Amino acid sequence: MGVAAIAIAITIDTTGILPVSRLGLLRLLYKEDRVVIKDRIVVAAALSGDKASGRTKQQEEAQEVVQKELARAWSFLAELKKPVFPLRGRDVLAEGSLAAGPDVGLLLGEVEGWWVSREFEPHREACLEEMRRLLKERGKAA
Repeated sequence: MGVAAIAIAITIDTTGILPVSRLGLLRLLYKEDRVVIKDRIVVAAALSGDKASGRTKQQEEAQEVVQKELARAWSFLAELKKPVFPLRGRDVLAEGSLAAGPDVGLLLGEVEGWWVSREFEPHREACLEEMRRLLKERGKAA
């Protein structure tokens, strides 16, 4: 159910569950509401906290790791500020290179993907520069 979505923020490899990633949670927070994510953490914690009989010591240890990582996810989530993409359609239109329409949304989507891939760090001016670079690359610079 909601448990699968929280897995985005928890990295799994052959050694088991690794520490919760702040970046993973930040990406999840960008796409989803904080309350929904908290609900998913609570559900995941409840499911992983099930004390079924007949568990091996290894399963119990793994359960403890999951519980600790979900607690860290909860803590990280309280600290994180939801990223807000700094550009809008009006920014594209202000360049005078494209008319209103689907191309504006496509360009914004590309710049947004670039911004997300850089961990939400580029500020508004850097995003505008990337937008202009893409327009120039397409021969549509004003």
